[in-house]
Amino acid sequence: MKDIGLQNIPVAAIDAGDRLRTIDPAYAQMLADNIDQCGRLRSPIEVRRKGKKDGAYLLIAGGHRLRAFELLGRTEIPAFVYDATDDEARIAEIDENLIRHDLNPLDRASFLFERQAIYLQIHPETAAGVAGGKAKAMLKKDATATLAVAAYAACFAQDVRNKTGLSDRTIQRAVKIYKALAADVRVRLAGSHFAKSQSELEKLGKQPQEAQRKICDLILAKPPGAYSVSEALMSVNGVAKVERSADEIAFDRLIKVWGDASMRTRYEFLRHLAGSAANRKLYYEIAAATTDPDGTDAADAKVESGAESGELAA
Repeated sequence: MKDIGLQNIPVAAIDAGDRLRTIDPAYAQMLADNIDQCGRLRSPIEVRRKGKKDGAYLLIAGGHRLRAFELLGRTEIPAFVYDATDDEARIAEIDENLIRHDLNPLDRASFLFERQAIYLQIHPETAAGVAGGKAKAMLKKDATATLAVAAYAACFAQDVRNKTGLSDRTIQRAVKIYKALAADVRVRLAGSHFAKSQSELEKLGKQPQEAQRKICDLILAKPPGAYSVSEALMSVNGVAKVERSADEIAFDRLIKVWGDASMRTRYEFLRHLAGSAANRKLYYEIAAATTDPDGTDAADAKVESGAESGELAA
C-alpha cells in the first residue's frame, strides 16, 4: 500500500463497505463518550482513495471509531490515507482486527483463514507451488514437495507474525479450528459464548460434521440441553447425563450471561461491583461460609488478605 499521509477528511465521504465485523452499537457509543470526554481521537482510522474520484474514500480500519464520530455529529475525522488494491486493503483490515485484544477465537480463526486465501492470491507463485507440492506429496510422498508446502506455511506465519504479533502456534490452531468446523456450524456459533472459548471450539471440531450439528442443537437451545461440548457429546452418544447441582447450573448460567454481554455491559457491571460497599461486605460473608475444594477454610485466607490490605479496618 502507498502511504498518502494523515489527513482530516469528511465523515460523509467515507464508504464503510462490507466489514469483517459488524458494528456493536453499545461499543460505538462507549467510544463516542470517551472521544467526547477526551476531546480527540487517539488513533486515526485508515482509509484508501476510491478509484480516481477525488474526495471519496473506502474504509480500511476503524468502523467503530467512524460510527462514534457519526454519533457525535462530527463532520471530519483524522485518517491515514492510502492507495491500495482490494486485496491489500482486506489484509490491512484483517490485521487491524487480529491485533485487538477482544477478538474471540472463532473470529480470529475466520480472519486468519481468509487472510491465508488472500495471501495466496497476492502471491500466485506460492499458490502454484503449494498446489503442486501437495499433489506430489500425496502421489509420490516426495520429501522435497512436502518441504515446499511447509515452507509456504512458514512464510505465511511469518508475514502474520510480523504484522500482528501472533505466535505461530496461535496461527496454526486458529486455521485448524476454521477448517475443522462445518460452515453452517461456524455461522450458528457466531455471537454465542462458545465462540469465545477456544477449547470448546477445538473439542467440537474433533467431531464429525453431523455430530457437530447435533451438539449445536443442544448447546444453543433455549434453555440449553447441555452446557458444554463434552456434556452434549455424551447426550449425542447416548451416555447417561450426570445430574448437576443447582449451584453448578446457576454458575454456568452466570458464565453464559457474562459471555453474551457486550463490552459496555461488562464495564458497567464491574463498575457496580467495585463501587458497592454492600458487595464487599457480601464477599466476606460468602467467604466466611465457604470451604475451598482442598478442605481449607476460605474465610481465613480472605480475612487475612483483607486485614493486610486494611479493607476490614472499618
